Amino acid sequence: MMKRLFTFCCLVALLSLNVFGQTLSEVRDDSGLYGFADAGGAITIQPKYDGICFSFFEGVAGVVKDGMYVLIDESGNEISKFYSWMDSFDSRNLCLVNLGGKENEMGEIEGGKFGYVDLAGNEVIPVQYDYIGPFNVADVALVNKGGGIDVDGNFTGGKYGFVNSAGKVLTEPVYSFAGDFDDNGFCWVNKGGNIYVSDKKTEEEISEKVKKATIGVSDKGKIFAKQAEIEDEVLGTKYDIFGNRIVGGKFGFVNLSGREIVPVKYTRTSDTFVEGRAWVAAKKYGYVDETGRELTGLRYDGASDFHNGVAQVMMEDKKRGPLYGLVDISGRELTLQEYAEIGRMDDGFAYVKSFPAQDKDHRKVPAKYGFIDDSGTLLTELKYDGVGAISDGVAICRIKSDLGYVNCHGREITPFGLLEARSFENGVAWVKVGDEDAPANSKGSAVVSTGHTKGGGSDGKYGLIDAKGIALTDFIFSKAENQSEGLMAVAVPEAGCGWIDLNGNFVISTQYQDVGSFHGGVATAETDGKWGLVDKDNNVLVDFTYDELFNHFDGDVVGVRLDSKWGGVDFSGNVVVPFKCDKKEEVGGISRDMYVPGGYVPLNEMDVARYKILEMNRFKRFGIQDTIPDEYWDF
Repeated sequence: MMKRLFTFCCLVALLSLNVFGQTLSEVRDDSGLYGFADAGGAITIQPKYDGICFSFFEGVAGVVKDGMYVLIDESGNEISKFYSWMDSFDSRNLCLVNLGGKENEMGEIEGGKFGYVDLAGNEVIPVQYDYIGPFNVADVALVNKGGGIDVDGNFTGGKYGFVNSAGKVLTEPVYSFAGDFDDNGFCWVNKGGNIYVSDKKTEEEISEKVKKATIGVSDKGKIFAKQAEIEDEVLGTKYDIFGNRIVGGKFGFVNLSGREIVPVKYTRTSDTFVEGRAWVAAKKYGYVDETGRELTGLRYDGASDFHNGVAQVMMEDKKRGPLYGLVDISGRELTLQEYAEIGRMDDGFAYVKSFPAQDKDHRKVPAKYGFIDDSGTLLTELKYDGVGAISDGVAICRIKSDLGYVNCHGREITPFGLLEARSFENGVAWVKVGDEDAPANSKGSAVVSTGHTKGGGSDGKYGLIDAKGIALTDFIFSKAENQSEGLMAVAVPEAGCGWIDLNGNFVISTQYQDVGSFHGGVATAETDGKWGLVDKDNNVLVDFTYDELFNHFDGDVVGVRLDSKWGGVDFSGNVVVPFKCDKKEEVGGISRDMYVPGGYVPLNEMDVARYKILEMNRFKRFGIQDTIPDEYWDF
């Protein structure tokens, strides 16, 4: 799929060149031929070209003559060969060209050979490749010889290699497929593989495994996720640069110099190097370092990428199923393969899960959770019924229905009995305790909670705690929003709503009926049944005159409702979207699409109507420019 790799770049470059750096302007005579004139209007290059690919850039322009493309200088000299197609110059001052190809009905070039020319018209990369990909940040591009467009419009076949922007061939085209270079400068390559084409036997195998793995599961999202997981297990996770899944053959890695540092001999590999390591497989799994040296030998039935210095490995057990353990970056086993599950290692610890067991009376004992550190040492007993994500070195845990926290040292920082426990962020978290456990003056003390509420209901109060389990506020809040721009919206019964900081101190007192979170330095607030907008100093930016406000759009437009219609105001209260919208989402869409350099353009009722037409025809022939008056496109 050569498809669209060049068209967008050309458009962006043309838009830029028409505004910046143009030394000569285009002119057209009565016969329709093009030339160029200087700033005073004097013709410097006589009209003799059928079209212009791009105007002058660094003293060079691309023009069309008799259906062929050529570069000219400001004196009108033709300084390059004639080509069937050319792009504009990129940031490396190189221009992609094609000889022998044809543009299809989509304006995409197909067939022919590709290469690159410089500003002097020299072919830095000879026009000999059937495909050339974009250069990466290290100035390396993927090239193909022998490939072509198939009946479905996909680019396929041939062999791949690598060149740099100086024209040096780093790797001759010898690979069947190749991926993208990762951030560490490595790229997977394949010999002998094929593009996966759905076959009945494989699809039946996948379908059967999905059915077995999702017995009793009704959630379609979970079933879909499990299917994707099993497809990766069966087919692998490799996709070429055109989005085709690659199966079969052998895999390895090359570096930015084009050297094959991991031999192409494995049936599977990870997609990238992570923390200097990649997993590889040939029946069994193991790890290699950046020199290609095998660290563990191929001995595991499964392996994960490294994260914070450790990786999970798996061995299949015929009786119990998968058994998980940990290895470090040297390949040393930190734990035996003894757990039913291991979580991600964050802040120096991770959860582990036991297998279900039977007690002495042969009753089933459910699986339990505990924690290990990054050396594989067990920090806690396997006694928890559930665990949550780790954040700021603290994990949420559950014993029966009671919630509490465990830190990275395995210490329980709160008693178990919290009604609600949220993840830590910036060292603080909201917790909810029962009414009986919410003393009036609890700030500065350890949290106490039995999980009880008056009357056994769902009442309770929120308070803010630090990572030691010490209360930063009294437990007085009926509403407690998560952090947004360093502040948290709260509500105190009988007092009102306001905002507190991360130390638990009120920044804006409880003077409003309701408040929202801060976004872009502003937040919604309600008083006397009407909504307005305030900043962090409690300055009123938008008067309290609206029935509803919505401040979650991109940019500086706030959705506001009067009676049954929505409109938009800026942070000064000026109406920039008329009250003609039926839904607040319409205001959000319009506000994103109406931005131009220098701010927002106030729209009128006709503009809103045009936007609604656009939305109804989003996937038809309309473009985003149809939503903004023509005069606003002259910036």
